[in-house]
Amino acid sequence: TPSLKLGCAASSQFSDRELEVLRLVVAGETDAAIAEKLYISVATVKTHVQNMKNRTGFRNRTELAVRVRESGLVINDVKGE
Repeated sequence: TPSLKLGCAASSQFSDRELEVLRLVVAGETDAAIAEKLYISVATVKTHVQNMKNRTGFRNRTELAVRVRESGLVINDVKGE
């Protein structure tokens, strides 16, 4: 997969788990729903989102989701769930 620029970061700097969380953030899921779907705690979801915001320099979850959607990185294909 080619690396895409996301704010101050490259998409290759995100772990597979972070990308899973990101896909669900972009889909509009709540932290609680993401935690349930991925079998992780809400605190872990929040940590992943915070780490991605820190890495990209985006101010909030909405900006993160919008910029990721614009970049084309996250495809909202949730059929595999």
